[in-house]
Amino acid sequence: MADGVLLDTNVLSMWHSGTCEVSGPGPYYASTTTLQELYSMQSLQGWGYRYLLPTLARQHLGGLSDAEHLVEVHRAHVLEGRAGRTRTDKLLINFPARLASHGFAAYVEKSHQALANAQNARAFGLIEAVASVAIDRSIGRVVGVRARFLGDAEVAPLPLTMSEVAIAVDLLQEVLRAGVNLKRNRRNSFNDLLILATALRWGLRLRTGDRLLLELAVRAGMIPTDDADGVVSLMPPDAIAGAPDSPESKRYINTRWRARRRLGQHRR
Repeated sequence: MADGVLLDTNVLSMWHSGTCEVSGPGPYYASTTTLQELYSMQSLQGWGYRYLLPTLARQHLGGLSDAEHLVEVHRAHVLEGRAGRTRTDKLLINFPARLASHGFAAYVEKSHQALANAQNARAFGLIEAVASVAIDRSIGRVVGVRARFLGDAEVAPLPLTMSEVAIAVDLLQEVLRAGVNLKRNRRNSFNDLLILATALRWGLRLRTGDRLLLELAVRAGMIPTDDADGVVSLMPPDAIAGAPDSPESKRYINTRWRARRRLGQHRR
């Protein structure tokens, strides 16, 4: 997968609105963290969710592309999702206790695999209908248009796993030690780290229109190659030793981060 490009939330939003063009060698990918932001799944404040997607078997997803009425069958799950109780995939994020004073306490990431399954199955009607029931129809229509755009553009979703979470938590600790100014909304900052961790884990190129994500990527050893229409492209660090899930991978990323921080301090 190392020959692909990971597109961040800002780039996908700009591409969809026509304010930037995405071209060049692919394939193109998006983290499900990015898709959750684009599809208005996450709470506007805090670490909760506005809606979740039910985890459905592959054979059920195949018939949901434009079958909005079938969402009624799962209506209870949709409404439970608004309260955070639906049966969907979950990842428990445990930050080190010392990070609580910085606004990072344990929480649960949800619906990443369910979202990837729905996007891959082109079940755009399901995604739109769930958003419509849980929020309102106007939001649902916007979500549906975005989901279809990414599907037609063949942007493949990469579901969040604990591998990316572990990398992101390590990078977060380095960020805080380095005194980097994070966004007021702490979840938005951690989302940036999860997106960056996805690029690092899979050795993907990254395109971003986000100032903080750009800074984090450069600190993690990614190399900017060009800047056009407010979008910066970055190459991954030198080949990360070991397989994506290996301890060697995490050690490489952390060593590279600390080396760049020491170099910056020396230059000052």
